Amino acid sequence: MAAPGSGRRRRAVPPGGDAKPVALAVNRAFAPQLAEQGTGVSALPVGYMDTDMTRNVTAPKPNPADIARIAIDGIAAGEAEIIADETSKQVLAGLSAGVAALYPPLA
Repeated sequence: MAAPGSGRRRRAVPPGGDAKPVALAVNRAFAPQLAEQGTGVSALPVGYMDTDMTRNVTAPKPNPADIARIAIDGIAAGEAEIIADETSKQVLAGLSAGVAALYPPLA
């Protein structure tokens, strides 16, 4: 599981938050090579989910059971990146918009 903002540095990142961008980067780097030998890998970048850990977060949070169903469907379909929530869709769209979209001071 990876963070949707992987590749985008934020000012205050919880300790585990730095590992998620690495997980997505590793998936992107190795998935094509592993596919050549018939090994499938899938990344699941997800924003907040409705769990005990995020009970105080007011941002939209999908149900973990819904995310799990989407993940299983994506794995079965052989998807390298499974986009399961709206936050991930928005962040990944921003990544493709370039550095100015991610870091407005650099615009």
